[in-house]
Amino acid sequence: MSASLDQGAKKLQVIHTKAVNAAAIANPVHEVTKDISKVPNNGTGMAPFAIAIGLYVGAIALGTMYEGFLPHRKPKYAITWWASKASVVGAVGFLQTILLFYSLTQANQLVITRSGTFFLVLLLGSFLFLSLIFCLRLLLGGFGTWLVSIVLVLQLAASGGLYPTYLTDSFAQSLNEWLPMTYLINALRSLISTHQGITVDLVVMIGLIVGFNFAMILRFQLGLHQSVIEIDSEIV
Repeated sequence: MSASLDQGAKKLQVIHTKAVNAAAIANPVHEVTKDISKVPNNGTGMAPFAIAIGLYVGAIALGTMYEGFLPHRKPKYAITWWASKASVVGAVGFLQTILLFYSLTQANQLVITRSGTFFLVLLLGSFLFLSLIFCLRLLLGGFGTWLVSIVLVLQLAASGGLYPTYLTDSFAQSLNEWLPMTYLINALRSLISTHQGITVDLVVMIGLIVGFNFAMILRFQLGLHQSVIEIDSEIV
C-alpha cells in the first residue's frame, strides 16, 4: 500500500493543474443552442393548447344540447339521415370557427403569418371534435357520453399541449400519437411559432373526420331497421 501511495503521489506531480485544464475537466461539454422561433409571451406559447381545449369544450356543449340521432320524420336513406344532422352540426362548427378566428386575430392580436391555413386548421379541429363526440354518443349511447369526458382528461395529460411529451410518464407518451388533440396542437403550434410542416397533421385530422362520419352513417343505416325511428312525423 505504501509503495502504491508513493507511485500515485509521483503521478500526481506530473498532472497539469493550470486553471484552463481544471475548467476543461469541470465543463467538458459546451452546449450551443439556437431557437427555431421567438415566442413573445406565455400566452402565445400556450395558445395551441387553449384553442384545442376551447374547440373540444364547444363540441361537448353542442353534443349535450343537440339530439344527434332521432329524426324529425322517418328517413328513407342513411345518407340523408346523416346529412340532416351533419348540416346542423357542421353549420355550428363553421360558426364556432369564424368566431374563434376573429377573436384570436382581432381581439387578442395573435400574429399568424398564414391566416388562410390557420383558419383551415381551426375548422378541421372543430369538425374533428364534433365528429368524435357525436360518433361516440351515437355508437355507445350513455357510455359514449361518459367516454367523451375520459378522452378529454387523457388529452389534457398526454396531447403535448400543457407539458412537452418527453417530460411526461411512459403511459402518457404511449398515448400521445393516438389522441386527436395531439395533431391539432402540433398544427397550431407550427403555424403560431415553430413554422414546421403540418402535412401529416392535416392528413391525420381529415382521415379521422372521414372515419368518424363513416361510422355514423353505418349507425344510421342500422337505425333504419330499428323500431326506435318508427316515430310520428310531428315529433321534433
